[in-house]
Amino acid sequence: MVINIKPNSALAAAFQTLGDPNRLRILAIIGSRVCSVSEIVEATGLSQPLVSHHLRILRERKLLDTKRQGPFIYYQLHDAGILEVIQQMVRSLKD
Repeated sequence: MVINIKPNSALAAAFQTLGDPNRLRILAIIGSRVCSVSEIVEATGLSQPLVSHHLRILRERKLLDTKRQGPFIYYQLHDAGILEVIQQMVRSLKD
């Protein structure tokens, strides 16, 4: 099967985004529940500015949605199918 993917396509950008281990960790955490920045910071051990940076990139790539409740912003996956893609990649790359 031949797949025609243009270098500047949304698909290429999404895979580039998923190339960062911290973003993969964040997606895995958010995949199990809706989370605030502080919950993600606690779960990952990353600094708040670094988590916010990664969340911004994930939102820009339309992998995350946000929901504001009072002063807090909560993050959730835009489409849970992204976790299936990641899991399939993990299975495919196993020895």
